[in-house]
Amino acid sequence: MRDNDIIDGLKAGHNDAYRVLYAVHYNTLCTYAYKIVSDTFAARSIVNDVIFALWKTRRELEIQDLRSYLLRAVRNRCLNFIAEEKRRNKLHPDLPEGHESIIGSSGKNNGDTPMDHLLAKELDSKIRASIDALPEQTRRIFLLSRSADLKYHEIAQTLDISVDVVKYHIKQALNHLRQGLKDYFFKKS
Repeated sequence: MRDNDIIDGLKAGHNDAYRVLYAVHYNTLCTYAYKIVSDTFAARSIVNDVIFALWKTRRELEIQDLRSYLLRAVRNRCLNFIAEEKRRNKLHPDLPEGHESIIGSSGKNNGDTPMDHLLAKELDSKIRASIDALPEQTRRIFLLSRSADLKYHEIAQTLDISVDVVKYHIKQALNHLRQGLKDYFFKKS
């Protein structure tokens, strides 16, 4: 399928075109994003956001060169990510450089000591490594659920799979994360 066919398929709402878009461009875009942001999780999230945004606006697409469009969109999102990181570090200079917590934050610095920062960074690293170790389909579904904030039926529709398949992969991802991060959980007595 050529890029023009992908664009036409996306405009028509064909899930096959979306799958081909992922198959053809996803890895290249992730590599490109990683070269800019030097963070595997952020790079994948950015690429997922770009591709999903393309799907959401598919009816208004006016793209001549799909590859150039995707590279430019990923580059712009990467630059926005870097600017946001700099802004966050300026607001919270006590956070380590490049700290991007995927465990969530209320915007307040909950840890007051260097050890708290070190532990938070270690946990972020473990979470990213656990997500990176997931099988590709499971990782893609998990990231669409968590990073793109899609509901199960939206993921199923986007990837042209059943909701039960989405539930299965989410369950597998959570079990994998639970197992990989068990040392960070409080143990019940």
